[in-house]
Amino acid sequence: MPRIQYIDTLSQEEYEDLKNLADTEGLSIEDFIESVIKKLLRRKPRPIDYTRHPSFGIWKNDARTDEEILNSISGGWEELF
Repeated sequence: MPRIQYIDTLSQEEYEDLKNLADTEGLSIEDFIESVIKKLLRRKPRPIDYTRHPSFGIWKNDARTDEEILNSISGGWEELF
């Protein structure tokens, strides 16, 4: 497996936060990132409930279809369906 690259693109604060997290696990930054990525890849995807998101929640009790809601908001959404 290739080693992690581009850690130098982090800000100093981001690097220090990442280093602190890695230190609490007793790992190098590269090993810590690799372990976190492996855990994420093993997770089962969870469905996203957009009704809990504040900008979508206003429509959670709306009986209209998604297409009807989008059409009422603005035109030009037809090509999405």
